[in-house]
Amino acid sequence: MAFDSDHFIGNCCFDSFWQTGLSKELGAHPFWADKVVISGIIGGIMVWLLLAFSKLSMSARLGLGLIALVISFAVARYGAYGFAISYAKDQFAGKLWFFGWHATMISFFVFCGAIFGKVLGLTRR
Repeated sequence: MAFDSDHFIGNCCFDSFWQTGLSKELGAHPFWADKVVISGIIGGIMVWLLLAFSKLSMSARLGLGLIALVISFAVARYGAYGFAISYAKDQFAGKLWFFGWHATMISFFVFCGAIFGKVLGLTRR
């Protein structure tokens, strides 16, 4: 059986959050922590494909993915904090927490796809 590097890299990204429970450890709610990983993979692939066919350079794609990752994680943490201190009364903070985690996972997989695309030489520019 031949070594498939694309399959190996995809599993590493997926397993880093799914099997280890890293999303729960970083602050996602245990009820939907696994669901955000799945939605992040689906959304991340769609956004990565849009960026791959755009005229953006590789450094712009990497920068965009990293900035989106940092901002979305900050929004998710802010929402979790606001939701917790309001004793689950602040619905807007809860939505920031929930959708911030979806955006965090999407931007994580976009960022990983851009990095691995560069490392494996899958991009033209």
